Amino acid sequence: MTGIAVSIQIVEMIVRGSPSHYAAFIRQLKSRHLRILIAANRVRLLPGAETSLSSVAMHVGDGTHVQDRINELESLVVSLMRQQNPAGAYPSSSGYTVQATPDEVHVSEPSVPGGNPELPGETTPKTQCGISQPPSDCGSIKVRESGVSYVSSAHWAAVLDSIAELRQHFAEEDEAYARIPDPIQSQASLARPQLFYSSSMHISHAEILHAIPPRPVVDRLVSRYFNVVDLATGIVHSGKFLREYEGFWNNPQDTPIVWVGLLLAIICISTQLQETTLVPHSTSTSSGIPSQPTQDPERQAMVDTLRKKIAQCLVLGHYAKGGSYVLETLILYLLVEILLSKGVETGIWVLAGNIAQIAIHMGYHRDAKHFPDISPFAGEMRRRVWTTIAQIDYSSSLQMGLPTVVKESQVDTAEPRNLYDADFDEDTANLPPSRPESEVTPILYVLSKHRLLSVSVKVADMAIEPRSHSYSEVLALDKQIDKARDALPLSMRWKSLASSLDVPSQVLMKRIWLEVSLQRLKVDLHRKFMGPSRLQQEHAYSRSACVVAAMRILEFQHLVDEETRVGGRLNENSWRVSTSLLHEFLLATSILCFYLQNHSADPQEQSAGPGDAGDISVDRIKRLLRASQVIWARSSATSRAARKAVAALRYVLGDSRVSSESSPRFEVSDSGVLSSAPTRYSPGEGPFSISDNYSFFDFTVKSLLFSAGPIMPLAAVADPAPPGPETDCGEKDVALEMVGTESHVIDPVVAARAVRKIDWFLIPAMMFGYGLVYYDKAILGSAVLFGMTSDLELSVPDPNNPGAVDTSRLSWATSLFYFGMLAGLYPMSFALQRLDLGRVLGGVVCVWAATCAATAGVTSHGGLYAQRFFLGFVESIIPTGFMCIVSGFYTQAEQSLRQSWWFSSTGLWTILGGALNYGFAQITGGALRRWQYIYLLAGILTFLFGLFCFAVPSSPVSAWFLTKEERFAAVERLRYGQTGVRCTKFKWAQFREAVLDVKIWLIALMMASAYTMNGAVSGFGPLIVSTFGWSTLNSILFQFPLGGLCFIVILLTGWLGSRIPNIRILMLIICCLPVIVGCAIIWKSEWTFHAAAPVIGYTITGTFGGVVSLIITIGMSNVAGHTKKSFTSATIFVAYCVGNIIGPLLVRSQSKAHHYPELWLGLIICYCITILSSVALFIVLRKENKRREATVVEDEAERSKLAFQDLTDKQNLYFRYVM
Repeated sequence: MTGIAVSIQIVEMIVRGSPSHYAAFIRQLKSRHLRILIAANRVRLLPGAETSLSSVAMHVGDGTHVQDRINELESLVVSLMRQQNPAGAYPSSSGYTVQATPDEVHVSEPSVPGGNPELPGETTPKTQCGISQPPSDCGSIKVRESGVSYVSSAHWAAVLDSIAELRQHFAEEDEAYARIPDPIQSQASLARPQLFYSSSMHISHAEILHAIPPRPVVDRLVSRYFNVVDLATGIVHSGKFLREYEGFWNNPQDTPIVWVGLLLAIICISTQLQETTLVPHSTSTSSGIPSQPTQDPERQAMVDTLRKKIAQCLVLGHYAKGGSYVLETLILYLLVEILLSKGVETGIWVLAGNIAQIAIHMGYHRDAKHFPDISPFAGEMRRRVWTTIAQIDYSSSLQMGLPTVVKESQVDTAEPRNLYDADFDEDTANLPPSRPESEVTPILYVLSKHRLLSVSVKVADMAIEPRSHSYSEVLALDKQIDKARDALPLSMRWKSLASSLDVPSQVLMKRIWLEVSLQRLKVDLHRKFMGPSRLQQEHAYSRSACVVAAMRILEFQHLVDEETRVGGRLNENSWRVSTSLLHEFLLATSILCFYLQNHSADPQEQSAGPGDAGDISVDRIKRLLRASQVIWARSSATSRAARKAVAALRYVLGDSRVSSESSPRFEVSDSGVLSSAPTRYSPGEGPFSISDNYSFFDFTVKSLLFSAGPIMPLAAVADPAPPGPETDCGEKDVALEMVGTESHVIDPVVAARAVRKIDWFLIPAMMFGYGLVYYDKAILGSAVLFGMTSDLELSVPDPNNPGAVDTSRLSWATSLFYFGMLAGLYPMSFALQRLDLGRVLGGVVCVWAATCAATAGVTSHGGLYAQRFFLGFVESIIPTGFMCIVSGFYTQAEQSLRQSWWFSSTGLWTILGGALNYGFAQITGGALRRWQYIYLLAGILTFLFGLFCFAVPSSPVSAWFLTKEERFAAVERLRYGQTGVRCTKFKWAQFREAVLDVKIWLIALMMASAYTMNGAVSGFGPLIVSTFGWSTLNSILFQFPLGGLCFIVILLTGWLGSRIPNIRILMLIICCLPVIVGCAIIWKSEWTFHAAAPVIGYTITGTFGGVVSLIITIGMSNVAGHTKKSFTSATIFVAYCVGNIIGPLLVRSQSKAHHYPELWLGLIICYCITILSSVALFIVLRKENKRREATVVEDEAERSKLAFQDLTDKQNLYFRYVM
């Protein structure tokens, strides 16, 4: 067929005007054969009789644009079909399409209120529908060589499939993945449930008993099931089971075989829910698709054996006939199969249906009160079991997009009571009354879900029924959903996190699932009304309700993603989440994609949603979707559903980048929130808020059975680098050898444990070490009050001013320390990068200890000058080393708090040092002067710290105090921040980039100007306070409030920086203001005897500690590449030294009578410079982030590869700056 023939056929079709011709032509045009012909012949569609065809009749430059032209033509033809149809009748947004590939036929067949468009060879029954009725939707069928599958229109895949442009993409992806073999799945794993497929069911009772592990092992697993594993709550009465358990061990041969199956199921589940491990590097197929993680082989073999034995017990017990323990065993066996599957598979759904049918056969759908022979205990257990079965039936059918087996009209079983197992047993004559619903028993969550079940089934039936429903029925059902929400126990209703501070994480998780369930019901109920608004104005409420519910579901997706990470409120229950909410999040994503595709240009849609829903503008939806895109992208390597979500989002959003305003940098702070995100997605708080009376959902099988999903695998490494010196990895990061270039899934429990161990090992030592640095510097200020000034002639008469005292020697003694530090910073940084960190650090600190102790033997100011210079030289290793340690062990978000912890010791040791010096002041005799005792003590403490430093590892890769799994998790968790871990090679290119990087010099300017305050306070603080009319001892004591405020502000700013994204520069500016005010108060107040005002001003200048701490954090969080990081850390402390040198020089003893005006005015000017530099830095970082977000195409695989390549922040465009 030539291009001219295509054009002629289009013109003929327009003239004839038959809708059937339009549909038939579209099917022909979209066939693969015709596409190839069009692309090969470079068809130019001729402009013909219709002007409207001109937009389609464009030259096709190459084959890559053919799809766009066909889509455009399809839209035009559908529009013409609408014009030909009778008033009020129109096809759905997807039209009628049939797409054929060699192995798959996909059919999507919507209908209209007046019936489907009549296609050749088809007859469609007519229905009588009013204008307010929505178009019915028959769902979607896929015919593959492997089988035929159907899903209803409520399924997320059907929603995505209704976006016409995505159908072919997914069809081709299905075809590609269908050809990819899965090297991990065995034939046994493919045949699930094994109960239906196993051919080796002929086995004896004795053989099954022989397969049971020894009793000590079984005891542990049974105990774990009842005390740790919260699943299938209530179906097994713990007291009755444990009594039968003792009887089994006394006489196993006489135990019913189905009870043995129940025991095996409990053992199997407990085994499955123990920690699993990942191989260190995920293997890939030939097509590059990552393989799934595998469990520990021995444990997996045990699970496979137990699973097989459970099925054999059920067969031996003739489970289809029913009987004691059958349903309980079947439910737990179903759970075993679900935990082994990637989701709800067809076999799982069939098994769930069989369980429901057997339960009906056994009369569980009738309440026990009708049958006098059933005891109160048995009747209550039947209610618990039936409630669980009904929920399993609904949830599995929902995920499959298929009808349920259980029909509500045929059931009268009452809901179970809110009781603990200990409240009743087999001897109970009358059941106790239900406990108050304010008491959260294990069964209360089951009751809560049961109260949503009736309306849930009604909504599901309405969503999948082919007949039309009146709009009044829809609105009535909408009100029933609201009533179901009100029927939930107060303890199970969603409240914001801020209002739930005393709620256990497990209860929080259950609240979230119930909340999601209600929002999912809204989506399912109103989804059919998502058609074009211009044709369905009377359905505006439904469209708004559906979109708002989908938005709320995504808000909770962000919350769950945030709070299940290390340090989050839900972290300890994160293993429960894994895939249980996947279906709901996919549906919400699909709904919003569909909405944007069909309504984004409609101004009538830019309105408020129902009730308190708020704004549902396109911008807000896009922000939510971009944030979800980040979450889906992380899972795309191992989840096909996540890949589909990413593909849909890329298409609908128009690109693949992620906006900083909508997609948080999901990195975990120790406070439990993602700290780099500009907006916290916290329901009940902030701009993406959800009020307490709106809820959210999980009716997936896994959550119904155990309030959770399968455990998240634990990342491990087969043979990580041994503790000790690291191997030289050349140009690459040392982490690369351990974790490779591909990202891995890690167990958040293990990651949290690793972070906790790192914190306990490093942070106290760093606080002690940097405290010694500060104490060592500040000793001089107290020593001059204890006789050092006269002993070493640091204060002499001023020859130019008779009667005055010249303290310039003291100023030089203070400043020379920083000259020595200036000389040592770059050499020490180079040594720390090239050599083993612990050995270098320990050796240098021991030399520092000796130098400090030797100060007690100094007899002249010249000797003190030499000692101070060399002391500064060796102490320069501490700040640079600590900054590199924090940046190598912690994520960007965590660095703020960790840097503040060790740097806060400046304030803490101001207090501790003051207390020590106050104690030395009490010495009235002895062989040595009081200031000599101070230096000897400092030397001894420093030597002890030096011994500890030899044990400090260079990076998490060689952290000897972590297990191999913890080392792997500690390294892998750093991948997303792109800052790297450690590289021992000095790279001149990185050095040159650092020298030319304007942000480093802005940070250096901020540090130099801010630290002038410390130079003055540490060397002259007590001396200045003594000029306010206070004694020597009182002057030392007044360092306490200054140090306390410094300590608190450093910790507070670090904590806030880890919780609130991009607030660090703002806090820095705020902390500068009290320093300026304090200096002004000291300068302008009256310095009378025991003056209070200057003391107050002096105290509030302690906020300078927060300023300096934030500068360090901002500087080290915004550079990558180990050479560049080393240069940056050294440069920051070079500026630190400059500030400390300038500070003492501002103290002029000649101007004491005028309140040292040069000092206070100089400090005020310096802090104004700090503020201006901060503003400039903010502008630079924000501009660069926006540039990257506008140009970088997000690729999760590429991001993972670049994480440990030792790239700088400028080389790695996935790096994002924090502000």
